[in-house]
Amino acid sequence: MRQSSLIVIGSDDALEAGDDGLVEVNLVGQVYRVRPPKAASAMRLAWLAGEKNPNPDELFGALDEWIEKAFGPDQAEEVRRRMYDDDQDKLDFPHIMALMQKLIELQNSGTPTTRR
Repeated sequence: MRQSSLIVIGSDDALEAGDDGLVEVNLVGQVYRVRPPKAASAMRLAWLAGEKNPNPDELFGALDEWIEKAFGPDQAEEVRRRMYDDDQDKLDFPHIMALMQKLIELQNSGTPTTRR
């Protein structure tokens, strides 16, 4: 059985998902195993983020929902803590959006087209 692949946000390394459907992701220095959510979840969040005056509660609710689906409950808690609560951690909203984009590309083509 082929092992999960590794996507590194911010570098040129990005490979196909493993046979188990999980993708290893190095998200700003921490490795996680994620299951790509349906693209519709990410599209909703991208649409909200692109709104001129998005409702913050709706935006963060959609973000938290996507994180929960992708990372599962245990890892999602750590990702949210890193992003929202740890001011020393560089993980932030643009990193999650970049991860979403790569996971959507992976689902559509088998290999992410963007490498950064």
